[in-house]
Amino acid sequence: MYNKTKIVCTLNSNQDIELFDELIAAGMDVARLNFSHMSIEDGKEILIKLREVRKRRIGRALAIMMDTKGPEVRLYGYLENIEVPKGEKIKIKSYLEDDIKEKDLMDKNTLLTNLPAIGDKVALNQKILLMDGYIEGNIIEKSQDEVIVELKNGGKLRPKAHLTIPNISYDLPFLSKKDVSDITFAVENDFEYIALSFVSKKKDIYDVRKLILKIKPKSEIKLISKIENKEAVVNLQEIINASDGVMVARGDLGVELDIEDVPIIQKEIIKKLEAAGFQLKSFEYSYGKMGHIYWQLAMKWPLKFIEINNLLILLLPFYYLIFYPIILFFMAADFFGRNNVGTGIIVVAEKNKSL
Repeated sequence: MYNKTKIVCTLNSNQDIELFDELIAAGMDVARLNFSHMSIEDGKEILIKLREVRKRRIGRALAIMMDTKGPEVRLYGYLENIEVPKGEKIKIKSYLEDDIKEKDLMDKNTLLTNLPAIGDKVALNQKILLMDGYIEGNIIEKSQDEVIVELKNGGKLRPKAHLTIPNISYDLPFLSKKDVSDITFAVENDFEYIALSFVSKKKDIYDVRKLILKIKPKSEIKLISKIENKEAVVNLQEIINASDGVMVARGDLGVELDIEDVPIIQKEIIKKLEAAGFQLKSFEYSYGKMGHIYWQLAMKWPLKFIEINNLLILLLPFYYLIFYPIILFFMAADFFGRNNVGTGIIVVAEKNKSL
């Protein structure tokens, strides 16, 4: 029976070939290589294993997709986990030198970022999020290349933690040296898909297409644009028109935008995709980043019920009885998955072609 829903599995080089074989037997349709956390040498190692498994399972379709690092904004200046308490004031400075990843300032109150002129891009009292939204703060002072942030809650910062400033354009080059190198590897090795991280406009996709033409003019590799920030939502139609497929990355959207707006935005995106002739293809589940989203929604929804009509308070016991086991599940998944790299629930739409 033809199954329209495809299963995308994220692989790493530490996994053995027998596991890959078991994943295909269990239903894996697409092998995803996330180059945000992978070198080309790692990619080569995985590719050798996947090609060997393909030989074992002739007749079983398996696509290979690379996921680019993209123009990420991260925190640097420390090489080990650091604890930052609630109420702490930390300085975040723009630093554009090549040695940023190796820099260790030995000061947990001073961090570096690869975002240029951070102070010029933000306003006083603006919200700023660290570690995929787990830690939130407000900007209380700023100059051109640095900001002072007062933390509203504490937590542990992992090295190279994500830095998110909602509702601004980061204005970073879309293709870094690493992205060019990784895309070259994918094209030369005949990957089926490239998932482009942090796409914000059609030019990003056209730049990648030009690069692919230089590498291999007859390449049939497909470009999947990941919708994961506000700028991409604003420019959605032009991104859809320029792409072979689209991912709706709810976990990242839930950090960049208001959490309660994400389901509505997702529905609007899907409507536009269907109108443009796209077909829903696959889902990837990673609970690590979504647990806290469901928890916050669960806290807000009961209050919204009461705001609509005070009589709805009578329905709250049924609400808690039905939904709290689900909420507890996601809280547990969030707690045990904090060290995992996840993107929430991803919906993939592709122009009407089979994988």
